[in-house]
Amino acid sequence: MNIAVEIGAYGIKVAIQNNGKVEMVKLGDSLLPYIIPSLAYVAKSGQIIFGNLAELCDINNGERIFLSEIMPSDNKTEEIYEKLFAFIKDLIVSSYKQSVSNVTMIVPPYFQSVDPRKKVMREAWMHNGIYNLDFISSDVSTCYRKLNLSNNESALVFDIGYNGTVISVVRRDKNVFRSIANKYIKGIGGRVFCNMIYSDIEEQSKLQYDSFAQIIQVQIIDRVSRIIMESLSSKENVVTSVPFADYIYFITREEFNGMINKPLEESLNECLDCIKDSGNSMSGIKKILLTGGCSQIPYIEKILKLFFNTGNSEKIDIIAPKSTEDALFAACKGAFTVQQTSSLKF
Repeated sequence: MNIAVEIGAYGIKVAIQNNGKVEMVKLGDSLLPYIIPSLAYVAKSGQIIFGNLAELCDINNGERIFLSEIMPSDNKTEEIYEKLFAFIKDLIVSSYKQSVSNVTMIVPPYFQSVDPRKKVMREAWMHNGIYNLDFISSDVSTCYRKLNLSNNESALVFDIGYNGTVISVVRRDKNVFRSIANKYIKGIGGRVFCNMIYSDIEEQSKLQYDSFAQIIQVQIIDRVSRIIMESLSSKENVVTSVPFADYIYFITREEFNGMINKPLEESLNECLDCIKDSGNSMSGIKKILLTGGCSQIPYIEKILKLFFNTGNSEKIDIIAPKSTEDALFAACKGAFTVQQTSSLKF
């Protein structure tokens, strides 16, 4: 069986190609069945726990590691990858009663052709008995899935995740999409947006922390903040009680937009720099593709349209995801298209 794996800033996603169809693998719980957080918890005992369970672990007895940020220089990197891939492989075998034969790792466009992280991933898969492994850049994979570029046309990909935002330019040369420039902006994404809501809840509710239960309090309020952020994508306002406080929290979408406006405006200048680095001018960008776990926030599409299309006679087509699933899984589903239509190996 062929599988595609993406360790994104927002979460870990896995797709399979089964009987000619592409489907996402259930990794998480009933709330988020097809995704688990890109998080590993390494206890002092050495035990490694992934995903939803890792979020609940007591940080005082170990270390939380965000997998999208892990580097080969970290002591536990190789072991973490080996156990993560073993978890994925075992889940596929138990769920589909088939063995894994080929793996495509979807990696960020800022990974270099020779990147030490790719070497560690390859060795971790080999440790699990998988020797057929390809790497595909996430922006290329998503473009294959979502865009119909003409030959020599370029697109800007705005991938806003949980821990950061990746901006890249992809160009089509004949039948091959190539990633030709990219920038990674750490700190513009869902984690920062959730922290803004968290701070607002903390200030308004006058939240008091219990010395014995503070970690649990923080985890629960953090989860509430994420739910509020996601709810504001479809609602004009959210009203909710605050755990551990006698307070009803109220926030409008307009207030949330005001919170996130400044970091988003800063990211727009990075877009211009990335276009310049690619050798394109603004007129050379034919489409803008918005993707990533936080791309469902309506204000992000709005601010891109205002920035790129205000006063321009020739409008750039800004393509936003139709659903959260569309935003999160485009790269995984596009990976199989790349393999079938191109000899590209990233």
